[in-house]
Amino acid sequence: MRTLAPIPVARVDSAPARPRRSSLLGDLLVSTPPPPPPAPPTEPPSRPVGGARRWPLGYVQRGQRDPRFDLLRGFCLLVMVVNGLGGNSWLNTLTGSGRFYISAAEGFVFIAGYVLGLNAACDVLAVTVRLLVRRAWTLYRLTVGITLVASLLAASGRLRLWYPLPDAIATVYAGRPDAFLLGTLTLAVAYHGGEVLVLFLLLLLAAPLALLACAEGKGWLVPLVSVGIYLTAQLYSDQFRWPFATYFSPPAWQLLFFVGLAIGYHRRWLGEQIARRRPLAWAYATLVVAAALGLLVLYVQGHPPRLLLDRENVEAARVALTPRRLLPVAIYLQFFAFLATWFWLPLRAAFGWFILSLGRDSLWIFTLHLPLIVLFRNVPALDTADRTVGTLAQIVAIALLWGSLRVREWARGSAYRGALPASRTFRRLARR
Repeated sequence: MRTLAPIPVARVDSAPARPRRSSLLGDLLVSTPPPPPPAPPTEPPSRPVGGARRWPLGYVQRGQRDPRFDLLRGFCLLVMVVNGLGGNSWLNTLTGSGRFYISAAEGFVFIAGYVLGLNAACDVLAVTVRLLVRRAWTLYRLTVGITLVASLLAASGRLRLWYPLPDAIATVYAGRPDAFLLGTLTLAVAYHGGEVLVLFLLLLLAAPLALLACAEGKGWLVPLVSVGIYLTAQLYSDQFRWPFATYFSPPAWQLLFFVGLAIGYHRRWLGEQIARRRPLAWAYATLVVAAALGLLVLYVQGHPPRLLLDRENVEAARVALTPRRLLPVAIYLQFFAFLATWFWLPLRAAFGWFILSLGRDSLWIFTLHLPLIVLFRNVPALDTADRTVGTLAQIVAIALLWGSLRVREWARGSAYRGALPASRTFRRLARR
């Protein structure tokens, strides 16, 4: 009888395997890969009032960047360029010529704060502060350069600039070029648009404190402190003496910037609160739109409320941002934001190719429009042109600014850099 060979049975140790002794260096070199982190819970995207789910022309947030405010910032910059060029033009009439309830400057400052808060909420605070310091340094160099060049042109007496050199500056620094240079370096003197950049420089330098409060969960302090400074400046304006040359009052205009920063930083939380109270939100939006349209009709008819718009002191109220000007400014800031939200698709299709690029390169456009102002002030045919010719001249100037963006993008491309000499200097300049 044939015997069968026994089937080998694998030996199973009942005792559990001893864990491998670990060391810091061994874990760093040959450790098992950690388990993948759990997937974050999927949340429905925050949808503003009038979003595209119920209104097919509306805006839905996709990604971190909010292109609505690029569009609004580009529109503000376009109005700023038209009013700066001046002259007899239909575009000046259409944009209000700086005599409306709100100017492009208020919208630009608010949007700057909002976009800063929006980006800071998605980034590390140290990285944001580093970018702010770098941007402030750029604004400082640009302010000094614009002031020195414009002052030399004004001193020659052959060219008309945006506005004459202030008599106080001409008197204090007459025959003292060294003192004028020191005043420019310390931002005590600014000219030909440099005062606007000084305001943004001061706001950017103060922004890290507000961002720190938001990052620590105390964002409510930002609008509270900002409103306190604004009210103090309105009640005791004679106690605020700034050693910096700014056209607008920093204690007043900071309110627009820091309120916008707080709203941008807490946009997601605010969106959730609005979504929970949608009927109230729609009622509020309807009230804002009705107020904006009503004020517009009164302005067109030539009878704006004197309590909100004093035609004889529009510029003084704008510089100080008085409370009676702040109210229509707040109305129209929300009105334009609602328009960009509800009618985003047609606005982007009609003007996005042009205005979005202006809004994303605002500092470039602002800087280049300053020499165009000098051109418009010193060409007799442009200074005394009729309304049709003035409108065409402004359209050509705006087209040149937009074309400079296209040339700049091409200069940043690889094809242009590849055609440059192999020198390290040329390639470094091309990347800037």
